[in-house]
Amino acid sequence: MKTYDVVGTKVHEGIGVEMEPYPHIVLGEGGHKRATWIPLGKRDAEAIIARAPILESYWKSEVGGCEERDTGRTTARIKDVSVIALKDAEGKPNGKHLIVAPRNGGDDRVLVLWRVGSGYRGSVSITAGEGVTVIASDTSWHSGRGNLGETAEMLAILKPGQVLRASRSGRHVQNTRARLAYDGKTITATFGGEEMEAATADEVEGDLL
Repeated sequence: MKTYDVVGTKVHEGIGVEMEPYPHIVLGEGGHKRATWIPLGKRDAEAIIARAPILESYWKSEVGGCEERDTGRTTARIKDVSVIALKDAEGKPNGKHLIVAPRNGGDDRVLVLWRVGSGYRGSVSITAGEGVTVIASDTSWHSGRGNLGETAEMLAILKPGQVLRASRSGRHVQNTRARLAYDGKTITATFGGEEMEAATADEVEGDLL
């Protein structure tokens, strides 16, 4: 699967990983809680890691969302992977996952990390559409207790035609809804108001006037 990091509406190829104490993807940094880590497999890590400039996310109240800036630093990034759902000693799924080198040739799915910011003193949530495989989700806070706003983050596997949706609030937020869609070739993130669901749906319910 190809991997993508989507910050607001901007799509970047590859997902950044932290290298210490072992390679892992991080969701939900900040605040007085532990972040969510998704590790890379030890034997596969070197094979799937590339180097690329890191785009650092930050919160900007004027637009009420997540923006990015090029810090000039470099970080490890992964661009083509598979994901293993781990099991416990009894062979039952334990809810944890491992990122490994590609196992399936011609996989048309994508692994997407989508980050959506709230407005000032607002909140935000991301939900997965039907059939989407969610690997992890968490929230990054813009202050120790989140009172300046937050950024929702979701790491998910999407097949062609599947979507993620977000709902956001807070000061300076006019676009309270967001939708990320994958059509098999392109990932598109769209922000709008309450009317956006009807505007982006293939079919709608209603009466012809």
